[in-house]
Order: sequence, then structure tokens, then C-alpha cells
Amino acid sequence: MSEIDAAVLGLGGLPDSVRHFRAQLDAPDATTTVRAATRVPGLGVRARGLGKHFGERRVLDGIDLAIEPGSFVAVVGRSGCGKSTLLRLLAALEHASAGTLALDGAPIAAQRADIRIMFQDARLLPWKRVIHNVALGLPEAGAFVRAMQALEQVGLGDRAHDWPAVLSGGQRQRVALARALVHRPRLLLLDEPLGALDALTRIEMHRLIESLWLQHGFTALLVTHDVSEAVALADRVILIEDHRIALDQAVTLPRPRSHGDAAFAALEDQILKRVLRLHEAAAAAPPAADASTAVHAPSGPAANDALEVLRYGA
Repeated sequence: MSEIDAAVLGLGGLPDSVRHFRAQLDAPDATTTVRAATRVPGLGVRARGLGKHFGERRVLDGIDLAIEPGSFVAVVGRSGCGKSTLLRLLAALEHASAGTLALDGAPIAAQRADIRIMFQDARLLPWKRVIHNVALGLPEAGAFVRAMQALEQVGLGDRAHDWPAVLSGGQRQRVALARALVHRPRLLLLDEPLGALDALTRIEMHRLIESLWLQHGFTALLVTHDVSEAVALADRVILIEDHRIALDQAVTLPRPRSHGDAAFAALEDQILKRVLRLHEAAAAAPPAADASTAVHAPSGPAANDALEVLRYGA
């Protein structure tokens, strides 16, 4: 019987001496403890002239981007601007149409084992208990110990034997975060992982993600529609507009950050106004001479969203 199977069956019915002995077997050895406590160096990201198109539709064009190892970068932009496409390129879920993309100076293929991604949906396997979901892909030896450590880090050690269906949305996202962290990634990609959560749960997750990033030292790239979320978490906020990087704003506010702080609110307002500027300019412009163009132009973002749903199931 594997460690995970034993954990699922539980040890409550065994004598105290047997349970104590089993707990000693399951406890991490000193080497494991030291390794778990060691900060993992983040990966540096470098994109040069990066482009991506789907057929005739251009999504990214001429992206030049450098991300320092261990930093936290947020990417914002209007729907369909290409921010999630950039993330999928980094995750090797898509291949670039132009330009180069490297992690620590090496091709992405050479670093895939050090990359993990979190999606808006937790994507847990409903027929596996929480501990099994977190341990997916781990070598059997020590899998239970590492999975439990990851669950403890996200505050769900007591839910290890539960089924995903009985967890709240926030708890499922915590499990997904534990599943990513258990592999000790050097680059963590976050594709709007908190978009479906309520406001209070999102704030709790902000604090959790920030604390784990500070503890582990991985590089983090967050894609989000929420400018406030970007300012709360990131060292830099990047705006993608018209297929290119239109703004690269450093965030130098001290941590932990407070949404009620005047400097926080001012920076959030500055970035949000920049995000909305193109939309406001378009709304203020006189009607186009070609009526057919004016009628069909607004359907572009919706069409882009529909295509991405069909293509990626997002």
C-alpha cells in the first residue's frame, strides 16, 4: 500500500503505538526538510520580437520583455489583447509565430519541468481526493509527505482526505496552488486564477500568494483583468494594447500593501485610466464614414473571446 493510499484509509482505528510509528515513517527526513525550506531561485524571462498569430488574426507583435529572476509581474489589458496568449507561450502551450523566448537564456523546452500554471478553474480531478490531486505527477516515494507539506502551506492540511466536490471555490483554488507548489516551480504562471472568487476570498488569496512567493522565491507572472489585484501583488504592471506592450509600470509600494492606502489608490487609478484611455478615445471619436465598418468594429473583441473559448476551453 502506498503512502497516499494509507493516508486516505486513515489510521484512526490503530493503536496509539502503531499510529506513532507510522507518523515517524511519514515524517520528512532532515534532508527533505532542508530542501523544502530552501528558496528556489526563480527563472529569468527574455522575449525579443515575440509575435503570435492565429491564421490571419494577429494577437501579439514585437513583444520585447525582460523579467528578472524572482520578481512578480502582472499583465493587464482589455479582453482579447493577448495577455493570456503571452502566458501560454511561456508555458509552452503555444509556439511563437515570430521572435524568441528564453528562460535563463535557454529554450523553454529545456526548462519545462520548472514551470507550473494555475488557471481560473482549479481543474481538480473529482474522482481523486485532495491529497491525490496535489500529489499528481510526483514520484511515489515521499509523495504523501510533500503533498501534505504543500497543503499545510495553503492552510488545507485538515482537508487532505476530502473530495474536491465538498470544497468551496476558494478552497479548490488553494488546492490548485498547492498542486503547483509541490513541484517547487521556478516560474509560476497565474492565468486569472482568482477571477471567479468573491471579493473577500480574493483578498485572502492575494495574501497567501504573496507570502508563498516571498517564501519560495520563484518568478511569478500574473494575468488579470483586475488592476487593483495587479497593484496589490506585482513589482511591475505591464499593459498590452494593440498587440504590444504599451505600459511598463514599476510598483514600489511597501509590502504588505493596503487597498485603502492613498499611494495604492493613486497608482491603481493611474494604470486604470491608461487601460481605459483607448476605449474612451474611441467613444469620443466621430462616427466612421463607412457605416458597415462602424457596425462591425465592436464585434472584434467578442469574436476574439469566442475563438479563444473554442480553442482553449477557457
